[in-house]
Amino acid sequence: MKLVDVHCHLDDPQFSTDLPQTIQRAKDAGVVAIITNALELKAYGPLLTLAKKYDIVKVALGIYPDNARDQSDDETKKALDFIKNHKDEIVAIGEIGLDFKYTTDIAGKEKQKEVFLEQLRLAKKLEKPVIIHTRGAEEESLQILAEERQEDVILHCFCGTEIQVEFAKEHGFFFSIPVRAKSSKAFQRIIEIVPISNLLTETDAPYLHYKQERNEPANVATTIEVIAKIKGMDQTEIANIILANYIKLFSRR
Repeated sequence: MKLVDVHCHLDDPQFSTDLPQTIQRAKDAGVVAIITNALELKAYGPLLTLAKKYDIVKVALGIYPDNARDQSDDETKKALDFIKNHKDEIVAIGEIGLDFKYTTDIAGKEKQKEVFLEQLRLAKKLEKPVIIHTRGAEEESLQILAEERQEDVILHCFCGTEIQVEFAKEHGFFFSIPVRAKSSKAFQRIIEIVPISNLLTETDAPYLHYKQERNEPANVATTIEVIAKIKGMDQTEIANIILANYIKLFSRR
């Protein structure tokens, strides 16, 4: 099977001692593409260097919501300028979005929304997909995406209500399903109600394993196993469809 992990963080310190081995284990498991998502400007250069070193590694650059809230307008401009100047080296804008779990003040929320909109509009200009993080702000995020008529939207580890899942499905958004689906009824329900043509696979490595251990891209095979069981389909068939979805969204970038 050929597998894809559309969302992880290979620059996390947890991979500092064995990244080459981690990449090799992913290849041995059948992973042909790993999209590592940036959170802030200081990670951009190192991630692009990483992608040049490992052929299966692709890069998404973006400003994480909490970073968007805290940084200055000048820092935001520098990040967006970097993305524009390196548009041919990336496959998506991400991870971006809204996170109101720890941001409860109006000013902080408005700042997040402002930077989110800037990034969505940049993605349209650069013709890149967007990889969306939303926590405690699912309704606001979906409304903005709909109002902006955003295309090629990937909802990473989406934990909204079933009504919100239906809303996203109606708008043609994609859902990237994490390894945590092995034990999460919420993710299993998304797999049930969203067409396979709008599903992708991810790990969010080194986070979100369903066991008490570090997650890594090779584990995306577990997600395929879960999707196949719920959809009543062969694992290889599922993997092939997920790969086709990936190619549709990212290969021309």
